[in-house]
Amino acid sequence: MSEEPSAIQLADVLRGANDLVAAGLIEDYALGGALAAIYYVEPFTTYDADIIFVAAEKGLSAGIPAI
Repeated sequence: MSEEPSAIQLADVLRGANDLVAAGLIEDYALGGALAAIYYVEPFTTYDADIIFVAAEKGLSAGIPAI
């Protein structure tokens, strides 16, 4: 019997994405995949977060050491 993966709260995912925006590493982002589908269908459990983002001009590679 397999264990369910430990859940990361959606608020933590959004906080991380907002931190990347605040740091200037990405310009903006949107949620996709199952998280986006939940807006249109009955809520269900998902263990992943698909995030589509617009990279900032300086690029994500500038922030890798900070992550």
